[in-house]
Amino acid sequence: MSPYPVAFCVAQVVGLTGAAWLSGSIISLSTITVPALIKATREDNMPLDVAVKSWRNIYTKGKSQSPPVAAVTSAAFLYCGWAVRAGTALAPLTPSNGSLMYCTAAVLTLGIVPYTLGLMSDTNNQLMDKANSKWVADEKSSTEVESLLTRWLKLNAGRGLLPLVGGLIGLVAATPRPLELL
Repeated sequence: MSPYPVAFCVAQVVGLTGAAWLSGSIISLSTITVPALIKATREDNMPLDVAVKSWRNIYTKGKSQSPPVAAVTSAAFLYCGWAVRAGTALAPLTPSNGSLMYCTAAVLTLGIVPYTLGLMSDTNNQLMDKANSKWVADEKSSTEVESLLTRWLKLNAGRGLLPLVGGLIGLVAATPRPLELL
Protein backbone atom coordinates (compact mmCIF):
# COMPACT_ATOMS: atom_id res chain seq x y z
CA MET A 1 0.00 0.00 0.00
CA SER A 2 1.26 3.47 -0.91
CA PRO A 3 2.26 5.83 1.90
CA TYR A 4 0.66 8.64 -0.09
CA PRO A 5 -3.04 9.50 0.29
CA VAL A 6 -5.16 9.19 -2.86
CA ALA A 7 -5.99 12.92 -2.83
CA PHE A 8 -2.29 13.76 -2.82
CA CYS A 9 -1.58 11.38 -5.73
CA VAL A 10 -4.48 12.85 -7.70
CA ALA A 11 -3.19 16.37 -7.03
CA GLN A 12 0.27 15.36 -8.25
CA VAL A 13 -1.17 13.91 -11.45
CA VAL A 14 -3.36 16.98 -12.04
CA GLY A 15 -0.46 19.35 -11.37
CA LEU A 16 2.09 17.54 -13.50
CA THR A 17 -0.16 16.71 -16.44
CA GLY A 18 -1.86 20.10 -16.29
CA ALA A 19 1.46 21.95 -16.46
CA ALA A 20 2.72 19.74 -19.30
CA TRP A 21 -0.51 20.06 -21.27
CA LEU A 22 -0.71 23.82 -20.74
CA SER A 23 2.87 24.36 -21.81
CA GLY A 24 2.43 22.22 -24.91
CA SER A 25 -0.80 23.95 -25.82
CA ILE A 26 0.74 27.41 -25.51
CA ILE A 27 4.06 26.63 -27.17
CA SER A 28 2.37 24.86 -30.09
CA LEU A 29 0.78 28.18 -31.05
CA SER A 30 4.27 29.68 -31.37
CA THR A 31 5.91 26.74 -33.09
CA ILE A 32 3.12 25.49 -35.37
CA THR A 33 0.00 27.62 -35.64
CA VAL A 34 1.19 31.21 -36.02
CA PRO A 35 4.18 30.28 -38.21
CA ALA A 36 1.71 28.43 -40.47
CA LEU A 37 -0.45 31.57 -40.68
CA ILE A 38 2.57 33.69 -41.59
CA LYS A 39 3.72 31.15 -44.16
CA ALA A 40 0.25 31.02 -45.72
CA THR A 41 0.30 34.80 -46.20
CA ARG A 42 3.69 34.62 -47.88
CA GLU A 43 3.37 31.48 -49.98
CA ASP A 44 -0.33 30.82 -50.48
CA ASN A 45 -1.59 34.37 -50.89
CA MET A 46 -3.71 34.22 -47.77
CA PRO A 47 -4.85 37.80 -47.18
CA LEU A 48 -3.33 39.29 -44.02
CA ASP A 49 -6.75 40.35 -42.79
CA VAL A 50 -7.78 36.68 -42.87
CA ALA A 51 -4.58 35.68 -41.04
CA VAL A 52 -5.08 38.27 -38.30
CA LYS A 53 -8.76 37.31 -37.92
CA SER A 54 -7.67 33.67 -37.64
CA TRP A 55 -5.15 34.70 -34.98
CA ARG A 56 -7.97 36.50 -33.12
CA ASN A 57 -10.10 33.34 -33.10
CA ILE A 58 -7.19 31.22 -31.90
CA TYR A 59 -6.28 33.79 -29.23
CA THR A 60 -9.89 34.05 -28.03
CA LYS A 61 -10.11 30.27 -27.63
CA GLY A 62 -6.81 30.16 -25.74
CA LYS A 63 -7.82 33.10 -23.56
CA SER A 64 -10.94 31.25 -22.43
CA GLN A 65 -9.18 27.91 -21.93
CA SER A 66 -5.68 28.50 -20.56
CA PRO A 67 -6.31 30.57 -17.40
CA PRO A 68 -8.76 28.04 -15.88
CA VAL A 69 -6.34 25.19 -16.64
CA ALA A 70 -3.53 27.21 -15.05
CA ALA A 71 -5.70 27.89 -11.98
CA VAL A 72 -6.64 24.23 -11.46
CA THR A 73 -3.05 23.12 -12.06
CA SER A 74 -1.71 25.72 -9.63
CA ALA A 75 -4.29 24.76 -7.01
CA ALA A 76 -3.16 21.13 -7.31
CA PHE A 77 0.48 22.14 -6.85
CA LEU A 78 -0.44 24.34 -3.86
CA TYR A 79 -2.29 21.44 -2.25
CA CYS A 80 0.80 19.26 -2.75
CA GLY A 81 2.96 21.98 -1.20
CA TRP A 82 0.62 22.19 1.78
CA ALA A 83 0.52 18.39 2.15
CA VAL A 84 4.31 18.00 2.32
CA ARG A 85 5.08 21.00 4.53
CA ALA A 86 7.37 20.49 7.50
CA GLY A 87 5.82 18.52 10.33
CA THR A 88 3.42 16.49 8.19
CA ALA A 89 3.51 12.73 7.67
CA LEU A 90 4.45 13.24 4.00
CA ALA A 91 7.36 15.63 4.66
CA PRO A 92 9.96 12.87 5.20
CA LEU A 93 8.94 11.22 1.91
CA THR A 94 9.73 14.25 -0.22
CA PRO A 95 12.77 16.45 -0.81
CA SER A 96 13.49 18.76 2.12
CA ASN A 97 12.32 21.76 0.10
CA GLY A 98 9.42 19.89 -1.54
CA SER A 99 6.82 22.30 -0.22
CA LEU A 100 8.70 25.28 -1.63
CA MET A 101 9.15 23.50 -4.97
CA TYR A 102 5.43 22.73 -5.28
CA CYS A 103 4.56 26.33 -4.42
CA THR A 104 7.11 27.58 -6.97
CA ALA A 105 5.55 25.28 -9.57
CA ALA A 106 2.15 26.80 -8.76
CA VAL A 107 3.39 30.38 -9.07
CA LEU A 108 5.17 29.70 -12.37
CA THR A 109 2.15 27.94 -13.87
CA LEU A 110 -0.30 30.65 -12.86
CA GLY A 111 2.31 33.18 -13.99
CA ILE A 112 0.91 32.96 -17.53
CA VAL A 113 -1.80 35.42 -16.48
CA PRO A 114 0.39 38.34 -15.29
CA TYR A 115 2.87 37.56 -18.09
CA THR A 116 0.08 37.97 -20.63
CA LEU A 117 -1.25 41.14 -19.02
CA GLY A 118 2.15 42.70 -18.44
CA LEU A 119 4.21 41.70 -21.46
CA MET A 120 1.75 40.79 -24.18
CA SER A 121 -1.16 43.22 -23.81
CA ASP A 122 0.22 45.85 -26.17
CA THR A 123 0.87 43.33 -28.95
CA ASN A 124 -2.45 41.56 -28.31
CA ASN A 125 -4.35 44.85 -28.43
CA GLN A 126 -2.69 45.94 -31.66
CA LEU A 127 -3.48 42.62 -33.31
CA MET A 128 -7.06 42.73 -32.00
CA ASP A 129 -7.50 46.25 -33.35
CA LYS A 130 -6.39 45.02 -36.77
CA ALA A 131 -8.62 41.94 -36.56
CA ASN A 132 -11.68 43.95 -35.55
CA SER A 133 -11.28 46.74 -38.08
CA LYS A 134 -11.87 46.92 -41.77
CA TRP A 135 -8.39 47.74 -42.98
CA VAL A 136 -6.96 47.32 -46.39
CA ALA A 137 -3.60 45.62 -46.49
CA ASP A 138 -0.90 47.68 -48.13
CA GLU A 139 2.84 47.13 -47.99
CA LYS A 140 3.29 49.12 -44.77
CA SER A 141 0.37 47.54 -42.90
CA SER A 142 1.33 44.08 -44.16
CA THR A 143 4.82 44.49 -42.75
CA GLU A 144 3.35 45.79 -39.49
CA VAL A 145 0.95 42.86 -39.09
CA GLU A 146 3.60 40.28 -39.90
CA SER A 147 5.92 41.97 -37.41
CA LEU A 148 3.19 41.91 -34.75
CA LEU A 149 2.49 38.22 -35.37
CA THR A 150 6.20 37.43 -35.18
CA ARG A 151 6.55 39.41 -31.96
CA TRP A 152 3.49 37.67 -30.54
CA LEU A 153 4.81 34.19 -31.24
CA LYS A 154 8.10 35.01 -29.48
CA LEU A 155 6.35 36.46 -26.44
CA ASN A 156 3.94 33.54 -26.40
CA ALA A 157 6.80 31.01 -26.50
CA GLY A 158 8.21 32.71 -23.40
CA ARG A 159 4.83 32.42 -21.75
CA GLY A 160 4.71 28.72 -22.54
CA LEU A 161 7.99 28.18 -20.73
CA LEU A 162 6.42 29.18 -17.40
CA PRO A 163 4.23 26.08 -16.96
CA LEU A 164 6.96 23.92 -18.51
CA VAL A 165 9.48 24.99 -15.86
CA GLY A 166 6.74 24.78 -13.22
CA GLY A 167 5.97 21.22 -14.25
CA LEU A 168 9.64 20.24 -14.16
CA ILE A 169 10.02 21.71 -10.67
CA GLY A 170 6.84 19.88 -9.64
CA LEU A 171 8.32 16.66 -11.03
CA VAL A 172 11.48 17.09 -8.96
CA ALA A 173 9.32 17.73 -5.89
CA ALA A 174 7.31 14.58 -6.66
CA THR A 175 10.42 12.42 -6.91
CA PRO A 176 11.22 10.88 -3.53
CA ARG A 177 14.70 11.99 -2.55
CA PRO A 178 15.72 13.04 -6.09
CA LEU A 179 19.34 13.77 -5.22
CA GLU A 180 19.88 10.17 -4.09
CA LEU A 181 19.08 9.08 -7.64
CA LEU A 182 22.16 10.88 -9.01
